[in-house]
Amino acid sequence: MKILSRSKVWLLFTILLLFVAVPATSAAEIREGDRVVIASSEVIDDDLIIFSNHVEMNGTVKGDLITTASDIIINGTVEGSIAASGQSILVNGPVNGTVYAGGYLVTIGQDATIGRNVFAGGYQIKTEKGSEIGRSLYTGSQQTIVNGDVADDVVTESSTLVINGSVGGDVSGTVADPSGSVTAPPPFVPGMPAVTLEPPGYTTGPTADIGGEENIEIGTTPAPARTFTQQVTDVSLPRLGEFLALILVGALLIRFWPAFMQGTDTILGTRFFPSAGWGCLTMILFPLFVFIALGALFITALLVGGILTLGTLVTQIAALGGTALAFTVALFLVTFLTISKVVVTYFGGKRLMARFSKSENPNPYWAVVIGALIYEILAAIPIVGTVIAFIVILFGLGAIFTFIQRSGSHMIATKEYA
Repeated sequence: MKILSRSKVWLLFTILLLFVAVPATSAAEIREGDRVVIASSEVIDDDLIIFSNHVEMNGTVKGDLITTASDIIINGTVEGSIAASGQSILVNGPVNGTVYAGGYLVTIGQDATIGRNVFAGGYQIKTEKGSEIGRSLYTGSQQTIVNGDVADDVVTESSTLVINGSVGGDVSGTVADPSGSVTAPPPFVPGMPAVTLEPPGYTTGPTADIGGEENIEIGTTPAPARTFTQQVTDVSLPRLGEFLALILVGALLIRFWPAFMQGTDTILGTRFFPSAGWGCLTMILFPLFVFIALGALFITALLVGGILTLGTLVTQIAALGGTALAFTVALFLVTFLTISKVVVTYFGGKRLMARFSKSENPNPYWAVVIGALIYEILAAIPIVGTVIAFIVILFGLGAIFTFIQRSGSHMIATKEYA
């Protein structure tokens, strides 16, 4: 298993902001600026979305808090969940829901009480003594340091894992070989917060209290670190190829099938979350359909070939059926891997342009470009990028399925009343 030898992060569920939270932004409160501070006396009665360089939230948010900034400090109360992306993230107050955080340094402070889980990615993930996580802690990082209390499990893929606090459940995951060297922080932009370098491997301090099992795998010593240029190339080239493919396919669909793009966009705008359900159902049913079709084709060929002597006709029929099935599978794969992403990136890009350009009809081609660019940046995040891609595919497939279903129903209705 590959060991994290550096932080590739700034992980985050900005995807929630762009592709999940966008439909609800009309109800959420949005704040922008170089510095956004929520006073301790201030109460936000709905979801709160913040774009800024510095964020300090000392008040109360009745819904979810979604923010992206260089420096994020959350001292107040969040009655929903938190999705945060930045260089430095500090959660130091009560959170009733789950914390999704990605950054260079993610800290769960001594006054933090998290009602559910914490999902975090970055160079260093740290929980301070006095902090409480109501369920489990999941991390992907260079260093994970647990000084606080975790009610359930700690699951990690880190080069370094240090447990000094209390874990009610199991501690599991993968760490680097203790004989390896400490990996220095990568060369990020100036202003990165200082972190303490811990030796690789898994260690428990004298104050550690683990209630469950310890299932830690020791990985092999990481290979010599690649240069920063090589790292950027490794990540950027595949993303660049897909970025160009999304733009090309999106432009072709806008030019030659605008009704499809408009229809799926409307579906995502009015039935966003149900689209994910239809997408999940499509992913389950299509492999089942292929299996049944292959079985039917095989049985038909056996029956016809065994009962009737039709010479090469049986072979030709089987070949024709196999070709049709192969074409169907290929079409589904193109839809699954590319068109579904085009649909969602167009949807997200269009709404971002409408919000920031104040135009009701933004250029559709630019919408695809902007949406695809944001998607590829998010998809480049290790581990979380895979999750983001899966979520995007689910919503895209669901919108496509609903569009085809509605188009078929419209055609049937037209014939009946013609």
